[in-house]
Parts: sequence; C-alpha cells; structure tokens
Amino acid sequence: MELSGKLVIITGASKGIGRALAIELARSGCGLLLTALESDELNRLLNELRAFPIKVVTIAADLSDTENRKSVLNWILEHEQPPDILVNNAGIGGQFGRFEQINLNDIEKTIALNVSALVYLTHELIPILRKRPHAKIVNISSGIARLPYPGLAVYGATKAFVSSFTESLTCELAGTNIDVHCFYPGDNKSGSGLEISLSILFYYWHCISHEPLLYKYLNVSSPACLPVQQTGRQTG
Repeated sequence: MELSGKLVIITGASKGIGRALAIELARSGCGLLLTALESDELNRLLNELRAFPIKVVTIAADLSDTENRKSVLNWILEHEQPPDILVNNAGIGGQFGRFEQINLNDIEKTIALNVSALVYLTHELIPILRKRPHAKIVNISSGIARLPYPGLAVYGATKAFVSSFTESLTCELAGTNIDVHCFYPGDNKSGSGLEISLSILFYYWHCISHEPLLYKYLNVSSPACLPVQQTGRQTG
C-alpha cells in the first residue's frame, strides 16, 4: 500500500506508539487526524509535525466517554477527505491490584476505552473505509493478550478481546478492500520524554506498509485469519 497522500486516524496519538507512528506516517506523506486525552501533548506533537508538508488536525477527547466518542466520529466525518487507515491505539492499563479491590468505576473506564471505543469507531468507520480503493484497520493489542495478568486482570482481558475481535474481523473482511491487522507489542516507553522502543516501531511500521513482512513475522502464509504468536508484557 502506497502511504503518501493517505489519510490516517490515530487514537491515543499523544504518547508512545501512537506518537511515534504519527511521526513516521507524516514522514511518509500521510495526512493525519489525531486524537488523545491530553491536549498539551497533542499540541506539542502538532508543532513537531509542522516540519512535514502534510495536513494534520487534532482533537482532544476522552474516548471512554460515549458523547466524546460521538463528537470524535462527527469530527472525522466533517473532513472533506475520507480516511484510508484507522489505527485504534488508545488504551489504559487501569489501577493495579487485586480485581475485587479495584474501584468499579476504574474497571468500567478501562473497558470503555480499551474495548467500547475501539468497537464503536471500527463499526462506524467500516462503511467509509469500504469506499476507499484500499483501506486498513490496525488494532493495538498487547503481548499479554493470551496470558494471565494478575494485578491488571481487566486490562489483560480487554487486550484479549482486541485480539479475538481483530482475528474475526480479519476473516469477515477477507477479500474486500479493507485489510485488518493486530499488533502485539511488549514493553514500550510511553512516558513523557522517553523514546519508543525502535524494535516495536520497526515491526509496527511494516505491519502497515508491507503486509508480506507481517505475515512472515507472524509465521503465516495467508492474511485471511492471523493466529497470535507473540507474547510479552504490557503496552500502553
């Protein structure tokens, strides 16, 4: 897929994988629609991206909130150019501790952001992506998606959902113009002022721009139904 000129939506774009990917896609000539919770971080990223001759628009929003999700969708649909790539990257780990001791509001917020927001945007944007010559959906899971994660049980379960959902969606959309990919990172440096792991970015970048490398990396021969092979620890 030629990336130059494509319009990419990235959620959770202010830090970590989302931020690094925004910079790499800008370098490749992609227009960007970026959303994240932190307006200050988004503005800093926007200033950095001014070095590239591309269109970049940002909106600060809490995607765990239903009304905020609707606002972000309307914001996306207001743009003259329809999106070609959706990157569902936004997510939180939630409070660490035994499940029964975690505040229920914290649990619900983790599920709302890691699962509900991803499902909502994917569901609402597939009809738009179907109209593009070639489109992609990229979901960020975690290396622990198929492992127990005591202390962050809900986070681990949400990433397992992302994995299963993506595999099923990949099968359902096989043979259409939409490719669906899932990324399973291990540790990455998502805090302010820290650089993302270059190895994670390398594999992620090739998941989007060179599908054969993705299939080789996952040790599969067909994109129809991608098995999960990677393990690791928490992603942002």
